[in-house]
Amino acid sequence: MGMKEFGIAFIVAGFILVFLGTWVYIPAILFGCVLAALGIAMALSYAKAKGSSRQFEAKQLAAGYKYAIMANDGSAIAISPQHKLLLLRNARFQEKQYPFESVRGWNIKFQQSGRVHGAGSLAAIGVANATNRTNRLMDAQANGLYIEVKDIDLPVWRVAIQMEAQQQRWHEILTQCINEGAV
Repeated sequence: MGMKEFGIAFIVAGFILVFLGTWVYIPAILFGCVLAALGIAMALSYAKAKGSSRQFEAKQLAAGYKYAIMANDGSAIAISPQHKLLLLRNARFQEKQYPFESVRGWNIKFQQSGRVHGAGSLAAIGVANATNRTNRLMDAQANGLYIEVKDIDLPVWRVAIQMEAQQQRWHEILTQCINEGAV
């Protein structure tokens, strides 16, 4: 479940508690308002992240880059085959531009952990759910497109592209543009 879905769930839960709180208990109203506010904040931050992703891509395409993508964590890549330049940005918003000759290699990493199922008690189910959340988080932190460049300070860049199809697409873009000279 992404940030957007959590935000919507918090909004709905908050309004349910506010409604029930008017019949039951005043603290439920306050807790419901807090949940609704948290949900609205999460939904707005999701919308802002999506907007900045589109803005990055539009800005780079307008600047002469043929391909551009920004991941949810703010890391990004843009490539200009015509000028033989690769623009990279990491999750800390450090941004550098490299000529194709400085790119040593790239690879993709996509891992998807299996699911753990809890049976019996609620405690076992809770442990299984916590394990699954941890596994999904670790997968998201490992997945991405990794680019090795001639740079002493930042020799390996990670663009946190989570979808396997997008990772493969960018692997092919880099292969065609850098190795095969496609324009």
